[in-house]
Amino acid sequence: MASDKITINYYTGGRFVEREIDAGTTVGMLRTTEEVGSGASVSVNRTDKADDYVFTTDDYVSFVVSNKTGGNA
Repeated sequence: MASDKITINYYTGGRFVEREIDAGTTVGMLRTTEEVGSGASVSVNRTDKADDYVFTTDDYVSFVVSNKTGGNA
């Protein structure tokens, strides 16, 4: 039995790429699959979403890690 799939636009490598995922996938599930830490926020269609958000076809998705450091004070 084949599971239903949807296509999202996933930000990686500096650009959005189409990615097929299972229908019903949540932000939290994708976070686990992609090994993205809980400190990262997720933007879906330019709006922050919680881990219980269920993706829909053609969503634009990016994880944002805000703990980057660098440079001199």
